[in-house]
Amino acid sequence: LHKLSLLLRVSFISILLLALFFIWLGIKNILQPIVKLTSYAKTYRNSQTFVPLNKEAPARDDELSILTRTIIEMGNSNYEKQKMLEQSERYLHDVLEGIPYGIITIDPRSKITYVNQQFERMVAFQRQDMLGVNLEDLPIKSESVDFILLHTLASGKDMEEIESYILDSDGRKRIVKVTTSTFYTETSEVMGIIAVMQDITEIKQLQLRLQQSDKLASIGQITAGIAHEIKNPLAILSGSAELLLDEAEESSCSEEVKELAADVFIVVNRLKEITNNFLNFKI
Repeated sequence: LHKLSLLLRVSFISILLLALFFIWLGIKNILQPIVKLTSYAKTYRNSQTFVPLNKEAPARDDELSILTRTIIEMGNSNYEKQKMLEQSERYLHDVLEGIPYGIITIDPRSKITYVNQQFERMVAFQRQDMLGVNLEDLPIKSESVDFILLHTLASGKDMEEIESYILDSDGRKRIVKVTTSTFYTETSEVMGIIAVMQDITEIKQLQLRLQQSDKLASIGQITAGIAHEIKNPLAILSGSAELLLDEAEESSCSEEVKELAADVFIVVNRLKEITNNFLNFKI
């Protein structure tokens, strides 16, 4: 009886230990993936970092392991896509900031949503003072009807290379060539309007100087022709005045007539000299 009691105790303890072992093993298999998944979620939420899978560990096919691997792979995929998106955004930002044209965008409520560095230089306003401001409240136009962006927003028609103007913070006027375009959401709703501006003030000034030079050249050609037309009669007048002076000096004319003949000769020669100097200068 004593041996039977001892055997029952040993059996009970063995069964208890075995049960505890299986309970521990089950808890480990259940809790370990949950703890790992929770830790990964905290890491991803706090730092948005890439968490590699342990490929050396033997793969398990239970539900929690599959769920853990799936969530980690999805998180890593989202992280890689996010990094690619950030790189694309940085690239686009660098392109827009480095382009030698002024760029401004507005939303459907005509609020300014973006301006690049070149536009800042053109209007001499700080970017933070322009973002979120209604376009009509930005003092870069004399009249609100001159805003081409608002015309595009109201009509829905894009415009290409429209010549316009803008005023900087000091009131100086710049001539610009403006191209506008509308961009839409996936549901074809208007998301905003973009305007690209090229400062052509210096080009316009050069064109005006060239036109002025052409006018001066035309005037020079006309005056040269007139001078040639004057020169031929002056040659005849000069010869006649010289002959008249010689006749007056040889004849018994009065001194008054001789002085008048001399004056005519001097004046005609002076005109002839002026005409010759003018033609020599033009040549």
